[in-house]
Amino acid sequence: MSIPIKTSVPTATGTWQGNGIIYKEYSEVTQREIGATRGDIKFSDDREFKHIDFNGQYGMIEGNRRITKSQPVLTFGLLELIHTNFNDCFAGLSVSDAGTYHEITDDLIIAPGDYHENITWAGVRDDDKYALIQLLNVLGDGKIEFNIKAHEDIVLDIQYTAHYAKESMDSPPWRIRLED
Repeated sequence: MSIPIKTSVPTATGTWQGNGIIYKEYSEVTQREIGATRGDIKFSDDREFKHIDFNGQYGMIEGNRRITKSQPVLTFGLLELIHTNFNDCFAGLSVSDAGTYHEITDDLIIAPGDYHENITWAGVRDDDKYALIQLLNVLGDGKIEFNIKAHEDIVLDIQYTAHYAKESMDSPPWRIRLED
């Protein structure tokens, strides 16, 4: 007896386009676009699993694993290097208005205002319905690094990490929404 081998053809409802917009405080009164991006936009949830071992087992047993860590992160390359983005994208910075320019300095302190209610990537699927990746209780905790080359745009690598709320430490601080 032979087993028929078929190729699965992706449907327009199942594929996503890579372009989209990064928002701070999506669906809130204070919602604003972070700005134009370049390169990959990457969501990851670094999860760790623990297997519960016991005497006499030969291998992993179904149901004897648990998740011990889940750390959601969103990274992307930001093209728009405006003063408000420095404050929104990097924790511990201070931006002051000095008249004809804005001065950005490091406070070395993570203040409560450095956390954002949410950071959201909003994009579309190939069927023109939306797809959202949203991180909650977010801190911009990537390193500040410029790669300056002649005749090339500067792209800042941004990293946002979601944090569990103290009131609900068993509720993961991220969600993906796909329009029906």
